[in-house]
Amino acid sequence: MLFIGYSASAQFLKKKKTTASTPKADSVVVKKDSVVAKKDSVVAPVDEAPVKFDYKSANQKAAEKNATNTNDASYSGNSSGSGENSNSTEKSGTNSTTRTAATKPKPAAKPKPMTAAEKKQAAEEAAAIEAATPKGIEALYYQFPLEYLPVVKDFMAFKQSESPEDELHRVKVKDDNILRKQIIRFKDIEHGYMMLQKPDESKYTKMQVYKKKNGNLIMAVEQSDCPNNVCSGTLKFYTKTAGGWKEATDEFYPKIDQKFVISRLKSAYKKEYKDLELYNSHDYENNDANLNKAITYQIAPEDGSIVIAEQNLPCKLYTMTWDTKKEKFELKKIEN
Repeated sequence: MLFIGYSASAQFLKKKKTTASTPKADSVVVKKDSVVAKKDSVVAPVDEAPVKFDYKSANQKAAEKNATNTNDASYSGNSSGSGENSNSTEKSGTNSTTRTAATKPKPAAKPKPMTAAEKKQAAEEAAAIEAATPKGIEALYYQFPLEYLPVVKDFMAFKQSESPEDELHRVKVKDDNILRKQIIRFKDIEHGYMMLQKPDESKYTKMQVYKKKNGNLIMAVEQSDCPNNVCSGTLKFYTKTAGGWKEATDEFYPKIDQKFVISRLKSAYKKEYKDLELYNSHDYENNDANLNKAITYQIAPEDGSIVIAEQNLPCKLYTMTWDTKKEKFELKKIEN
């Protein structure tokens, strides 16, 4: 009978146990979805049991990881943008800054100081433009209705008569600034006065503008004729509002004192001619039409006042002046 030592016996038992617990390769069966198949080449590791996958733990870890990434991204986004968006924003901001800097206009170069000759030429050009720009009474004259200016109508007819009569060369004359400017004989922009007259004509027209406090304008228009140096004329008034110019003669026409006029004329004729023979020949006392026809209204270019006179002597009777405070004409008698 053989005796085996303790060491040898233990080694023998360990080997036997290991051999007994290891399954054969041909007997390993893999079960998947109820399908059984033999795996000839699969051998399970020694002393290792199959490990079951823990889905619950894996899901929990994935959730914790996602939460950590979200917090990191949020913190990063608040400071400098998150992930791709941060990079995109940073790139966009860089591009925008570059684009803005590229398109920013350069400061203009400082102009060179003008020479004395250049300054003189610029001043002359400015003065020419200033002189050519209608102002005050001249600008109003260009806008004034044609129906109120017979002198312009007559000039248009005169210019039209100079045009050839055949249709091929005939030119239709228009009422414009160029035409109207040709009959300006005198103008005083500062005092609002202007005189119009056709060439080689005894008739003339004077215009004088007055202003109201509210900005509305009053235009006095004198139309006179002076054949043989004896003048007769009429006076009309027009007002300008937002609706344009309209006649307002009745509102401003002077109311003269008939008795004063007769007395003033008698005295003046007797002083001038030593008797009343010429005065009596006009029959002013019995014929109002003769007296009214002999009275003229002349706009004084010096101050814009209107002088009422008798045309034959001539004898001044009244002066009309515009009172800016009362906004009406003041009529003052001329005693001698």
